[in-house]
Amino acid sequence: MVVRWGKYLEVIRERRGAVDIMDNIRSKMPMEVTLIRDNSKVITSVDSIEVGDIVEVKRGERVGVDGVLLSSSGLFDESSLSGES
Repeated sequence: MVVRWGKYLEVIRERRGAVDIMDNIRSKMPMEVTLIRDNSKVITSVDSIEVGDIVEVKRGERVGVDGVLLSSSGLFDESSLSGES
């Protein structure tokens, strides 16, 4: 019985840790992006972005959506994705 209780507590701790990690990631994601539409820039919610929209990401900004790089070059800090420090 004691072993089962210990295993149960381990599962609860692991789940809580996973939830904390996801909350931390969500808190760092931008809620707004700069959308380029009809030759004008509009700040809009990430939720309103659709496939095919063009989003501008300025130096130092976090990338709010997945996409394809349209300019000839770009540098991104991927350390948070790869786990490097």
